[in-house]
Parts: sequence; C-alpha cells; structure tokens
Amino acid sequence: MSSFSAESWAPLSADAPGKTLHTNLVASLSTLGIPVKTERVLDDRSGKSLLTYFLGVSGVVAGQAVRTRTLITTYKDGTLEKLDPKHPLLDCMRGLHNAHALLDWIKRGEPQRLASSAHGQRSVYVAGSDERSAREVCSTRDLALAAALGVVGIPLVRVEGSVGHHEFIVANASLLPTCLIVPITAREVIRGLRDGSLERDHPEHPVLYAYTARKNRERIVAHIDRQTQLILLRLKNSPQHRSAFVAENALDSAWDQAEHHLAG
Repeated sequence: MSSFSAESWAPLSADAPGKTLHTNLVASLSTLGIPVKTERVLDDRSGKSLLTYFLGVSGVVAGQAVRTRTLITTYKDGTLEKLDPKHPLLDCMRGLHNAHALLDWIKRGEPQRLASSAHGQRSVYVAGSDERSAREVCSTRDLALAAALGVVGIPLVRVEGSVGHHEFIVANASLLPTCLIVPITAREVIRGLRDGSLERDHPEHPVLYAYTARKNRERIVAHIDRQTQLILLRLKNSPQHRSAFVAENALDSAWDQAEHHLAG
C-alpha cells in the first residue's frame, strides 16, 4: 500500500540488505530526468520499516520518449546492453559500479583493474591487478569523478592519504584503443567539469552521466536518512481492511483523525 497514485508513479522496492541494484537504478534514472520520490513506511502491525521508490512512469532521454518500466526491464534482462551498449543509463550504472569497486579497493585492499565493455568503447572495474604503468597522472579527491573516469578507460593508479582525505591518482590517458569520445584525457575532463565546458559542449559525455549518477545517489541516500517516516495504521482483524497513514511527527489532531477513520 502506498500514498502515491499508480497512474503517475511506478513503484520500485528498496534493495535487500547488502544489495544496491535498485538504489543504483533510481539514481541513474533520476540522472536521465525521470522524476523520483521516496516513501518510508513503518507498519505498526508487523513493526517492519519499508522503503519504496516511486519513479515517473515516463520521460525523455536523449530526445526520445521512454517508458520507465521498459528501461528497467531491458537493463535487468541484458537487452539494453545488446541493443544499445552506449546508452546513457548504462553509463550511469557503470559509474556507480566503479564507485563501489573503488570503495572495495580502499576498504578491503582488493586491487581493481579496468575491463572493456560496449565493444571496447567503455570500461568497468573488475577484481585484479593491472601491471601497465601510466606516463602521466593527475589527481582528484572526488570518488565520483575517479569512478566516472574509469567508464572511459582512465584507470586509478593508486590511492593516497587517509580515511576521509583520500587522493585518487589516475592516469591521464585512456586505455581504450577504440574510444572515440572527445574530450578523453583525465586532465581535459576534470577541467571541463570545473569550468562547465563539459556540460555545455558535450552534454552527452559518458563521464558526465556517470559522475552525476554517483552524486545523485549520494543525495538520494541523504534524503532518505532525513525523510519523515509514515506510520501505517491498520485495525487488527478488521473485516473492512481499513488503514491510515500518519507522519511520525504528526500533531495529535492527525492521530485522532486516523483513529476515527479506522473506527469507522
């Protein structure tokens, strides 16, 4: 049960503990311009707290009208990767995957290397070491940016600094021999992000999608943490199956109205 209309919003359940797929999809779809809402509900009968994402049922991506459910389905079953391997949704998801991989590298000391995808025009991190050296390097303190650069074949060389103050040292050049993206060097991309020229001149650049998706994910998670929880009230053994939503910080009058509704 939800307080949102099914005609305008498509529900997507929250991830199970330890999983990230749906949160990543929500962050990626929001990056493509699909509206997103979240709802936290505590069921007073079961005591369970439930999080549900609500996505606009449709949107416009790269000038094309799309159905949200179709994008989700084709991503999950692999059809999108086969038919359009450079689709913006895939670039967003690659950036989020890379961010998780780099966090594993930092937290667990598990080396990661870039593996090509999308017929050699994109890349994602996989477990393993890369013995190739970089002639030129540059640095950033932004995990989202280091992860996004990996999508276009720019690898992380090493991590310096301590927890909360990490410096990501990345190669300047891409490892992807067939990559046709411009700009492609880390230095150009970082400068373009800082001065706004990347978004102005190359609004469909994969780094821009991947970077923004990670930032949106951080914002969504922070919003959920701050969000007021709804309490789902239901009468036990009620043949009418009545229920009522009340915000956890609601005034006494709202609770009285809910109780009156349940009592019939």
